[in-house]
Amino acid sequence: MKGQTVHCNYTLVIVSLNASSLLTFITWVFYFLNIFGQHYMVFNS
Repeated sequence: MKGQTVHCNYTLVIVSLNASSLLTFITWVFYFLNIFGQHYMVFNS
């Protein structure tokens, strides 16, 4: 029983870590796209 509970908790930790790192990655992608988009507009005009 105890081993199964630990395994479940471990899986939940992995899933939440993956979710938060994915969210961080998406945030950074949007951040860099925003910066590059602004520079691209500046170079075009």
